[in-house]
Amino acid sequence: MGGIATTRPDTCRCARSTHNWSMLVEPAEDFGDQVADYRSELFAHCYRMLGSVDEAEDALQEALTRAWQGRDTYREPISFRAWLYRIATNTCLNAIEARKRDRTEPGPCPDDLLTGIASAEAGPEARYDTHESVSLAFLTVLQVLPPRQRAVLLLRDVLAFRGAEVARLLETSVQAVNSSLQRARATLRGSYVRPRLANPPNLLERYVRAWEAADVAGLVELLRTKFQGEPRLTVVEADALETDLSQWGAAAIAGNLPYYAATPIIEKVLTPEKGLSPERVLLPEKVPLPGAPVSRAVFLVQKEVAARLAAGPGSRDYGYLSVQTQMHADVERLFDVPPSAFRPPPKVDSTVVRLLPRNRAAELGLSDPARFLRFASQCFRQKRKTLRNNLAGIYGKDAMDGWPEAGKRAEELSIEDFAELYRRLAIEGKA
Repeated sequence: MGGIATTRPDTCRCARSTHNWSMLVEPAEDFGDQVADYRSELFAHCYRMLGSVDEAEDALQEALTRAWQGRDTYREPISFRAWLYRIATNTCLNAIEARKRDRTEPGPCPDDLLTGIASAEAGPEARYDTHESVSLAFLTVLQVLPPRQRAVLLLRDVLAFRGAEVARLLETSVQAVNSSLQRARATLRGSYVRPRLANPPNLLERYVRAWEAADVAGLVELLRTKFQGEPRLTVVEADALETDLSQWGAAAIAGNLPYYAATPIIEKVLTPEKGLSPERVLLPEKVPLPGAPVSRAVFLVQKEVAARLAAGPGSRDYGYLSVQTQMHADVERLFDVPPSAFRPPPKVDSTVVRLLPRNRAAELGLSDPARFLRFASQCFRQKRKTLRNNLAGIYGKDAMDGWPEAGKRAEELSIEDFAELYRRLAIEGKA
């Protein structure tokens, strides 16, 4: 999870949030300060791509120059880090294409150039830890891969970008990314032997080392070894957003959600066809959701996300995510988790939340909850504007003027209030 950085309003075209910049800072010195946070890991990426320290330094300098020159073009819904990796990766691909040789023999890199190359944003999905991924043995096999396969493997298995993100960065399809990744992994399996200790540690030590190294492949192997033959446990290594949660029947779901994926994963779990379903966890007065498989969910999320999930009207955290979540579940904030509970510690606090299923649409008499949520989304379209300003273009100014709530902001209305407005529109034939 990343922190929040701010810049002075007189030197910036807009403020930066953790995962989305709409425009970049203007003065070169301020831009340089923002890029400095990523310089070491970008150098390591260029080094992995090119296998040469000198070429990596040249590519990094060219990539940062391109980033500065193209800063006005950055208006995409991707993180600043991802945008920099797109530029660095394409710069390396161009450098490889311009070579007169197919590949290079990797050379060692001074330790001081590899200081600080680990990124807290990479998350635990990476298959190779920071140090292994710059070892000469690993780099030698990388240079055998075709350039785009190399780029895909590094972005997916070392830097832990999701398939859809890599497709966007390389301007290709998710299917092409997955195909390249499968071929690259097959080459590594046949050519690369992962380092092993002369005296293997016991299971607990191996688990701790794999966890601290964010070695998901190692963790999966340990779990499969330990629980081999256990019919009650199936270990599945897959992307949560691309997995059908219904295949395991009624169950509880738990997870530590990275910031960038927390909202889409929660949205998926809350989808009635795929996510939360009623079981005996429901209170008697609650109306159950129709036939989805997950009975309850417990997630560790960034503290700010938890606040938005559980917020009520009148709170600055209350927004469309609050309404969307609470339409399908009761949200309970269980406890906070400080950065010191993690290794390495993140820059933000976390919170454990529990979601218990609730079919609020049925309670409110809403026959089409998806349509109601689209209406609620329009109400929050510009959070600081009144309902009149947000909805007049859709339902007409005359209709808005007749509403006593027209002068209020969406954040002032409860879910019951939104339902009443929606029913009013339905009566008028406008919903």
